[in-house]
Amino acid sequence: MSLLLLIPVAFAALPIEVESDIVRFESARAAPAHLIPFANHTDHEVRARAAVALGRLRTPSAIHALGPLAADPDVEVRVAAAFALSQTPGSRWLTRQRLQVERDTAVRKQLLFALGLQGVDNDVALLMESLAQPLSHSHPGDEVAIATQAIGRLAMRGMRQAHTQDVVRRLIEQHRRLDVRVRRAAAFSLARITPMHLPPELAMALIEAARDESDATAQAWLVRATAKLQNMHTELSTLYTRTAKDPDPSVRIATVRAGVDAGWTGAASLLHDDDPEVRLAAIAGMSPVEPKVAMSLLGPIVQAGANIAPPKAGESMDPRLASAVAALKALDRPEIWFESESARYDRVQVGLDPSLSQYMAEDRSIPIRVAAVSIASDPTTLMGLALGDPLRRIRTTAATRLLDGPAGGYRALSLLNSTDVMVHVAVCEYLISHPNPKTEDTLVAILKGSESRDLVRSAAHALARLYQGRRRGNPSLAAIVPGLLAHEDAGIRGGGAALARSLGLSDAAKVDPAAEIPLADVHTIRGAVVETSFGPIVFQLFPEDAPLNVWNFAKLAESGFYDGLSFHRVVPDFVVQGGDPRGDGWGGPGYTIPDEVTQRSHTVGALGMALSGPDTGGSQWYVTLSPQPHLDGQYTIFGQVTQGQHVLQSMLPGDEIRSIRVERVAPLSERRAAERLAGNESYTRLKNNTPPKKRRPRPAATKEIKEDEDLAVDPDLDDAPDYLAPKEKDAPLIQTERVEFDAEDEQEAPAEEDTDEDSTDEDTDPDDD
Repeated sequence: MSLLLLIPVAFAALPIEVESDIVRFESARAAPAHLIPFANHTDHEVRARAAVALGRLRTPSAIHALGPLAADPDVEVRVAAAFALSQTPGSRWLTRQRLQVERDTAVRKQLLFALGLQGVDNDVALLMESLAQPLSHSHPGDEVAIATQAIGRLAMRGMRQAHTQDVVRRLIEQHRRLDVRVRRAAAFSLARITPMHLPPELAMALIEAARDESDATAQAWLVRATAKLQNMHTELSTLYTRTAKDPDPSVRIATVRAGVDAGWTGAASLLHDDDPEVRLAAIAGMSPVEPKVAMSLLGPIVQAGANIAPPKAGESMDPRLASAVAALKALDRPEIWFESESARYDRVQVGLDPSLSQYMAEDRSIPIRVAAVSIASDPTTLMGLALGDPLRRIRTTAATRLLDGPAGGYRALSLLNSTDVMVHVAVCEYLISHPNPKTEDTLVAILKGSESRDLVRSAAHALARLYQGRRRGNPSLAAIVPGLLAHEDAGIRGGGAALARSLGLSDAAKVDPAAEIPLADVHTIRGAVVETSFGPIVFQLFPEDAPLNVWNFAKLAESGFYDGLSFHRVVPDFVVQGGDPRGDGWGGPGYTIPDEVTQRSHTVGALGMALSGPDTGGSQWYVTLSPQPHLDGQYTIFGQVTQGQHVLQSMLPGDEIRSIRVERVAPLSERRAAERLAGNESYTRLKNNTPPKKRRPRPAATKEIKEDEDLAVDPDLDDAPDYLAPKEKDAPLIQTERVEFDAEDEQEAPAEEDTDEDSTDEDTDPDDD
């Protein structure tokens, strides 16, 4: 049920008609030429919004339009254009050029951020220069922090120059800075670099920085940065023993993850930590430990919770069951589950069942069954579950386990016989990275006949990957591609564009001039309250930043879509994720919406849209449990927690979303009617010489008000357009015509950036389940 709040709220400054056109073109991923009239508009706010839209197209052909905007005389426009460069492939040269001449700090920060996402090895030296300069009014700490963080982004993208000892040394030196923003940024970059072979004195400097850092967020990242240091076993053991007792849970979680990677045996001491997040992180951290040790530590935890029933509607997850599920998943080692007498005896001795199949039995609770299937290794059993199990979570779990195996390509063909459409989607997602010519006819048939939007999107991307570099394919696809490009679903349009490029066809989206974007409704949305078994979580929503994502979230919430769904994914000190009607990470509302990446950062409590690729948002959303700057510029942030972050910190996988209430302001027409009514009432009181309540009479010297004077709303202003501010009433109105261009996007849109923290961590991607 929505709450209608009659309170004054600042609305979007753009005329609603102009914003509707811009949103329509950007969401369709139309050719940049459609946005040129807005980029040339006399109103700086329109130009700034056009810059954002050009960046969201994510195509190199937008650079020629961003050039003038990046040099615009208005700072707001330049900030928006600089951020758009971070989203635009091939924009590095323009970013470097603007950095040489730009003097405004806000713009420079966005340019440095863009360099982190689009730069190359040669840009590391420029970023290092920023670290060497002292802080000043012209070189403030937040600008240095962005430059420092950009080094970590380049390291994430595999730039070798970001991993040199000189870079590591300079980053460690930032620990002496008084500005905590710079220290955090340096710690973030060191965690992304995770140095291995350092001279003893430099390695010791990193360990001392991790030991002495006073800020918990920076200290957690510095601890993670020490995980792979070589020949420092004694020093690391001393560090981890100390940080394992830190009062902040994020530091203890970092200690577990770094300690396990470093071979620290004391990580097991946190298996019984008072904080549930720390316990789950410690359990997951036992996965790489020697098999018999892992069994002895995790067996009792599985035994304590494996037979507990899952929560009923309205109840919270039993921590013992959540720990048992995590412990079972952590025992993902084939040698632990060998079907031999000695192996069965070892399992029984530590409290485990004799066979893994016993945990997969239908009389077990669903969470335990899913955990057991996720670590099973027998292909015959897994194939049977993927094709015939009555539970969809079991089917998709078995299918993804099979596809992850060494013979995934061979088994993909068999999995296409499943009756579960999401198993087919899993196969298509696998074929995107593992193209197989034998699947071509099946994928073409899917495009021609499937009614599942998720499946059509995945099949289009799989065929695009199959044809990449070949420039030829099934002749019938030429007739199918235009329909994909004109589809109302954002994900299908993206798949169609990728397929068109692989076939050498035009990838220009077909924009429907009659499409209506409900922006008037969107701008009434202000917040949401998520009710859980632990209490409410209050979000502020950002309709001006991400109108489609906010509207989609509110529409689903008000329809009751989320009521009774679970938080199916909880990664300690990373994210809580929910909104999946299937509960297995593969579900959605049956459609996708475009990304609306903004300048906002993933601070604690950021509400973002989970994705499985570009423009694949649907119903799943996540909330960050700690700062996650490596996700900035990659995902749509459409809200922020304002109350109830402690509730999220208490969540366990399987806890329920009871309901979501959307908070709104009055529509614009109602608000104006209320304003007119108040004005007329005020005029009537004055006309009848009735003084307002609780106010002193006017002094005698005050000029008498004439009876025929109209104190209501200015009639001239009423006749003006709604979006015309009073100060602009006499200014000429620039009419922007809708134009249809035949120009095409000649170049390929960027592939989705890999945001993984590292190849072994699980807390890296909000949409990777």
